[in-house]
Amino acid sequence: MQPYRKTDALMQELVDQVFHTPRHRVRRALEVGDDDALTVTAFTLVEELADLTGLPKTQIYTIVGTSQPTSSRERRAGTLAPVDVADRALQVTELFARVVAVLGRDKARAWIVRPNGHLDGKAPVDLMRTSTGRDRLARYLDSLEDVTYG
Repeated sequence: MQPYRKTDALMQELVDQVFHTPRHRVRRALEVGDDDALTVTAFTLVEELADLTGLPKTQIYTIVGTSQPTSSRERRAGTLAPVDVADRALQVTELFARVVAVLGRDKARAWIVRPNGHLDGKAPVDLMRTSTGRDRLARYLDSLEDVTYG
């Protein structure tokens, strides 16, 4: 399988795992801001991302921009994930999938929490909190993929 196809297939698999919806539908809903098209709560997104990445739920709440009390309240009320929370969850899932494609899941879990000299000594997870940080991490992953896949 070509490297880019492996990454794309892995992204589809992991997005489906986190969102319980195919990636193309999640992307379409987020592109137009249609939170009614999403079928998952913020609480579930946090649970699934914590499972996937091995990060503590408290850290995932910070990354996706919500809190445990808010997501619990929304879950009890039957409210689905807000678009902004789902958008950040999608970006983090896709970034993590790219790392997994290069390193494998176990090494990816360790890599995202380890300070990295190429990221000014910050752990990749620290960059996931902001869109600017996620963009920087994506550019760094571009360079890793170039080196890995040639």
